[in-house]
Amino acid sequence: MREMFVPPWWLLWIVAGLAASCGADPQLAASETNGTTEAATTTGDTATDAAPTVTGDDTSATDTSGDLPGPPAVPCSECFPLERLPDDLRAQAEELLLLALDREALYTIAADIKPMSSGFAELSYPAAGPTPPELDALRTILTEFTCTSELTASVQVFHATFDGFAYADGVVFHDVRMRETVEAFADLFAAIGVTADEPPLAIVDAVDADPTTRRFRGYGHLFGYPEYAVDFFAEAAEHEAMTGEFVEREFIHIPTFESAEGRFVYAVPVGHQENDDDVALRARAAPVLARYSELRSTFIGDDKPGVLPLVRTWFDDGSGRCSPRHALMEVDR
Repeated sequence: MREMFVPPWWLLWIVAGLAASCGADPQLAASETNGTTEAATTTGDTATDAAPTVTGDDTSATDTSGDLPGPPAVPCSECFPLERLPDDLRAQAEELLLLALDREALYTIAADIKPMSSGFAELSYPAAGPTPPELDALRTILTEFTCTSELTASVQVFHATFDGFAYADGVVFHDVRMRETVEAFADLFAAIGVTADEPPLAIVDAVDADPTTRRFRGYGHLFGYPEYAVDFFAEAAEHEAMTGEFVEREFIHIPTFESAEGRFVYAVPVGHQENDDDVALRARAAPVLARYSELRSTFIGDDKPGVLPLVRTWFDDGSGRCSPRHALMEVDR
């Protein structure tokens, strides 16, 4: 799978934005970053994820922490049951799970901050050829990226191709937040053609296929960016489409274990001062990352237990039953 790795679209998008602000040709920048589907500017968890969510004023309406009934739970052996995979795929699955946690998917897997995350398993392959075995292997692996029905994963194949290549991305979903986000922006998603009761992958596929700037808004909300940032990104795209002028921008970065910048990142107007939405998002993410960093130092490394014991220890309520909500309640206490 490594031979088919695609340079992250979010990185290309950031470089294009910076280049444009320095006087580079914005049309060229757009063509380079849209390298797959234009998803460069919106998906991938800016990590592929560069479009902008529902924090700020919408947080109280969509926050799943604190006031829910007892969390659904499963025996911890059924939380990321990678043991079900063939030996060759299990090693790869554990590597991908650790990478997802090191990146922005942490905030989907161990929190409800991001309804969905990607950017940990990207593939490209000739669009006209047969489905590559690497894609089938990734689908098999992600079937086991689950812990209760509220945390699932899939492979998204983007609708557009580029220079004869198709692009696919692994995606993890916080199903509760996905539904809540679609409900919170029901008019937008209805215009896209989906409702909150549809499977997460069907929602994302519909967003990806939308030919309008609704696509940017849909991706932005699903990737967990503040609503004002989603609006800015979509309006900037509309302005550029009408005038040919690239709207300069700056970026706000929410740290991940892998990097303090460049993974969980969204665009804001030039000169933007962090507002309440930004501060709230950063404040919610910080204790999740701190707890993960603490656990990672204990579980990851030579002669240490590994990523599955890490996750199951974190998600265990003390009785051998696991749920992502146990981790969320721990950091929200």
